[in-house]
Amino acid sequence: MSAVASMCVPTLGVALAAGVAVAQSNVAGWGGNNKGQINVPPGEYAMVTGGDLSSVGLRSNGTLIHWGDTNPPCALQNVPSGPFVAVACRSIHCIALRADGSIAFWGCPAGNQATVPSGVFTAIAAGRHADIGLRTDGTAVAWGGGSTPPRVYPGPFLAVAAGWQFMVGIRADTRELQLLENWTGNVLLTQVPSGRFVSVAAADQYACAIREDGTLVAWGSCWDTCDVPSGTFSQVAGGDYHFVALRTDGTLVAWGDNIAGQTNAPPGVYSSIGAGSSHSFAIRRCRPNCDGSTAAPLLNVNDFVCFMNLYAAGDPRANCDGSTTAPTLNVNDFVCFNNQFGAGCT
Repeated sequence: MSAVASMCVPTLGVALAAGVAVAQSNVAGWGGNNKGQINVPPGEYAMVTGGDLSSVGLRSNGTLIHWGDTNPPCALQNVPSGPFVAVACRSIHCIALRADGSIAFWGCPAGNQATVPSGVFTAIAAGRHADIGLRTDGTAVAWGGGSTPPRVYPGPFLAVAAGWQFMVGIRADTRELQLLENWTGNVLLTQVPSGRFVSVAAADQYACAIREDGTLVAWGSCWDTCDVPSGTFSQVAGGDYHFVALRTDGTLVAWGDNIAGQTNAPPGVYSSIGAGSSHSFAIRRCRPNCDGSTAAPLLNVNDFVCFMNLYAAGDPRANCDGSTTAPTLNVNDFVCFNNQFGAGCT
């Protein structure tokens, strides 16, 4: 999944459904949280994804942060330097795409993934045993899986995805799905759906793709995850045994295994999604209801105070009334602004 930048305002203090983490960020996380993997650190994020028991976020400034069970032997907390434009994780390793098109690896490889190929890439996907990326010329390059050197698939490809032991791509010329690698011996994975597609995601031994008309289709050994929801979608992401998808209206739907609450997608409107093994994330769309209120009127002076404290704290110009007691930025500053700059306006 490509990174989607967000300038959304964090929603503070909103009580969401059980199993949903709320942080001072523009991200909602839900599902497994036994190691704090959905406790998103404060900040503005362009992309959030996860591995087994940890998660990683790509901040809007291009830096990375890792949280949850960072697995000391794998040193997942030692994120590489960027700036980055995309990140992908699976199991106990991650890869990230730098702004210059190079790829960085960290964590514990399960199959030689630490030796990343050279070149300039535009997209990446992480599998459990092997990873894959798209070069600027549309060729797909896979590495890991216990073999060297990297495997090159001519393409051109529009998108790629990696599961536990298979890889799939969408050709840019025909928009058809193509199974690139399948070490599982799973015949069901070879039954690739026909049609024209725009996006694809992979999970354990199954995959899900979005057709050009926005509908979903899944295939492989997917048990109940092949029973995809109806509607039109813009994004889909796969965990180990669940999928999450973003509808074209910005709402979420998740399905598959729900042992950790990973299909209990929160309400709201979002701009992008990501998935870990048994948890998921969604980045909120920009909206003026900064304080997350639910009572009418939704938009009120508290939203002004919320904005001020999020983005103007410490700026002496924001403290219009010159107050010195906490909180220095409050409704009186709103009144002060109106009297200074709005008096006499009609």
